[in-house]
Amino acid sequence: MDHNTLASGGWLLFAIIAVLVAGTKNRSGFNWFFLTMIFGPIALFILVFLCDTVKKR
Repeated sequence: MDHNTLASGGWLLFAIIAVLVAGTKNRSGFNWFFLTMIFGPIALFILVFLCDTVKKR
């Protein structure tokens, strides 16, 4: 495997983890998937440590 394949796979893995974490915090997994695809681990860090859980209506 070359470096680009591994990097792309890692980026996609971060996005999938963001979807799972967003679901546990009652956030939109779809939006967080694309935010993480753009901003990478920074968006995942923000989601995990700075976003509070939203109460369901």
